Amino acid sequence: MMSQPFDLQTYLSQSTALIASRPPKLQPDNLSPTNTRLMTLALSDHLPPFPSSSSSPSPVSSSSKADDDTITTTKTLPQGHHLLYFPIQQPNSQLSPDGTDPDHAPGAPFVRRMWAGASISYSPEYRDAFVLDGRRVLCVETVGRPVMKGGKVFVECRRQYGVASAGAEQDEVGKKLVKGEGVVMDEVRRLVFMREREEGEAQSDAPRRVVRGPGNPEYSFTMKPDAALLFQFSALTYNAHAIHLDAEYAKAVEGYPERLVHGPLTSVLMMEGLRRFVRRKEGKDANVKTFEYRNLAPLFVGRELKVCIKTLGSDAGETRYQLWIEGADGGLAVKGTATTFGGDKPVAKL
Repeated sequence: MMSQPFDLQTYLSQSTALIASRPPKLQPDNLSPTNTRLMTLALSDHLPPFPSSSSSPSPVSSSSKADDDTITTTKTLPQGHHLLYFPIQQPNSQLSPDGTDPDHAPGAPFVRRMWAGASISYSPEYRDAFVLDGRRVLCVETVGRPVMKGGKVFVECRRQYGVASAGAEQDEVGKKLVKGEGVVMDEVRRLVFMREREEGEAQSDAPRRVVRGPGNPEYSFTMKPDAALLFQFSALTYNAHAIHLDAEYAKAVEGYPERLVHGPLTSVLMMEGLRRFVRRKEGKDANVKTFEYRNLAPLFVGRELKVCIKTLGSDAGETRYQLWIEGADGGLAVKGTATTFGGDKPVAKL
């Protein structure tokens, strides 16, 4: 019996209905310093030492590169480290075959998921709201309608975060967050889904077109993500996606030469670079207002990458930065921008 030909409009209609049938997910978590401290330890062998706020950085690494004073002397969750909290709330038996969240998927035949990027906006209350004292913070996730571009299906997941005050009902706080009330951080994650590869289908051996980055960074560092780092990031984010953990899966099923570096991990690397650059240049912590990035090309375990940052300009006290990551071939793999709040005014309490 012959299979029915694929009809794009029918597929998108059915996929939209499928995703719309899934209600928003309320995901609470407690902001303990454990996860962010472990992430700092995992990155300590890969990143430049964090500059001291009281003096110029020494060219010689301290005996404990993990002594990031934004963790040991302050209580705010470093921006970008929210990825280590609010994990998927499903048992392994309910995950997709590749280990990803099925609630984000548009449905067969587009079953191979990749992280395409994200955008985040922070309210001025972030520093006083996301304090690592065990407080209860809520995340509400809603999944948008699928969109077809270039033979791939793109899905956006919006996550809105806010603090639950003492005695507040979680469901009520969640409803307010969906309405935009009490949102301290607003994030849109962009996922891309591709068709399942045919058995025996090989990844093209043709070299990809290398797109060069902006060039002339004011600050940069190189690193080589190893298998241990990928495992640790997967564990801390409760991410079971096999493309980051299983070399044979990455080759045989996905057609890549090696395991892929997590898209979210690249965002952490850029944010960590920005924190170091601003501290080194201005002697203060970066207070990010917006951050947006796109993952353009895969990065692989064991291959060198370069994180780059430069200033684009300032307006009304706010400073805009360009951030990007170059792969081992020198090509542009990730590109992004960030804007920081102006001044050092104390932020309002919630």
